[in-house]
Amino acid sequence: MKIAIVGGGLVGGLAAVSMARALSHQPEVSIDVFERFPRPEQDSLSYQEQYNARNLVLSSATAAFLEDMALWENLKHLLVPIKSLKVSRLHGLGHSTIESQDEGVNALGYVADMALLAKAIATFAEAETAVNYHYSAEIKSIKPKNAGYQLAFSTPDICTDYDLVMVADGQKSWVCDALGIASDNASYGQHALVTNVTLTEDVAPVAYEQFIPGGALTLLPLTQSGFNRRMALVWIDSEAKLKELESMPESQFLQELSQRLSLDAEYVEKGNSQIYPLNYQLRHERVRPHLVIIGNAAQSLHPIAAQGFNLAVRDVRDFIQMTLLHLENNNKELFSGAWMAQFSAQRQADVSKVSGFVSTLTKVFFKSSAMPIRGFLQDFALAGFELIPGAKRALSQFAMGGQKKSGRIFRERGVRGE
Repeated sequence: MKIAIVGGGLVGGLAAVSMARALSHQPEVSIDVFERFPRPEQDSLSYQEQYNARNLVLSSATAAFLEDMALWENLKHLLVPIKSLKVSRLHGLGHSTIESQDEGVNALGYVADMALLAKAIATFAEAETAVNYHYSAEIKSIKPKNAGYQLAFSTPDICTDYDLVMVADGQKSWVCDALGIASDNASYGQHALVTNVTLTEDVAPVAYEQFIPGGALTLLPLTQSGFNRRMALVWIDSEAKLKELESMPESQFLQELSQRLSLDAEYVEKGNSQIYPLNYQLRHERVRPHLVIIGNAAQSLHPIAAQGFNLAVRDVRDFIQMTLLHLENNNKELFSGAWMAQFSAQRQADVSKVSGFVSTLTKVFFKSSAMPIRGFLQDFALAGFELIPGAKRALSQFAMGGQKKSGRIFRERGVRGE
C-alpha cells in the first residue's frame, strides 16, 4: 500500500504518523510526505516564520485522538490546559463562564504554539519506519491512473504511482487547482491580529473571549517553557483598525487592549504580531477515488470558534477509522466506492454544523448595526447560555469538539508508537 501526503505541515505530519501507526499491522505500507519548505533545523527562524506567532486550541476530542495514536504523553508538555472559559461583551451585561470541572473533564481544551507542535509531530512522523519525508519538494504534475494517482516532482526528481493521495497542502492547494477541484470562497470582512502579551502576574488556566463592536478579542494561556506570565492574543477587527493598532507604540497598544479587555494583572509587553485576512472556503469535492482532501485544503472557517485544526484532526481520525473498518471487511475496493462517499458525507455534516455555529456568532456579534436593541440581543444571547437549560452544555460540548468516539477501534487494533 503506497500513500502520498502532499503537504508536510501540522496536518500532513499528523496524518503521516497516524496512518503509519494505525496501519502498522498491514504488510508493506509506505507513506511518502512531500513538503515544499526546507527541513526545519533546531530553532529555525524561517520555519517559525511559516506560522508567525500563531497558536492553536486543541479540543478534548483532539486530545483523545492524540492519546489513541500514542502521541499524547510526548506532546502534553507543549500544551497548556484551559480550565475555564469566560465569554463576555464589551460594556455589556451578559456573560457566560464554562468550567472544566462542571463538564467532568480535565480541561476544556489545550493551547499550543503552532510552530512547536508542528515540529514535534513532524519529528514523530519521521521516526516511523513506514514514513519518508521529502522536504523542499516541488510538485510538477498529478495524474489519475487506474486505482491510484501518479505524482511527478522536479525536486526530488521522481515519478511514482500511489494507491492513495492525501491532500494537506493548505487553503491555496496546488493539488486541488491542478485537478480542477473548485471551492466556494467568501471574505468575512475581517482580519485577525495575532501576537503574545506578557502580564505582571502569573497566568491562570483561563481563556477569555470578549466581543467588541465589529470583532472580538481572545486571550489564551500560553505558559509553556516557563513563560508563566504569557498569553496568546487574537484580535479580530477590520484591516484598517488592526493596521492602526500594529503601528502604535507598544505602550499605546497595550493601553488599547486594556480598555477593551481588562484583567486583574496589567499588560507589560507585546510580542511580534502578524495580521491575516479571514476567509471562508469550502471545497466542492472532498474525495475522489484514491484521493482525500483534509484540513485547510478542504475547509477554512472563521477562527472565532477555534475549530479549524480540530476539524482537520477529525478529517484524519474519521478517514483512518473508515479505512480500518474497510480493511476489517476485506473489501478489495480500498480507497474507492461507496465508503469514500460515506466518509465525505460524514465530514461535510460535521463542517456544516461548525459553519452554522460560526455563522450564528458572526451575525449576532459581528454585524454592525445602529439599532439600540442589538446590544440587548447580544447580552441576552450570552445570558442565555447561563439560563436556558442545556444551552451551556451544548456550547461546552461544541468547544470540546463533540464526543470522543475514536478509542475503541484503535485500541482493538493495538495502535502503538514506535
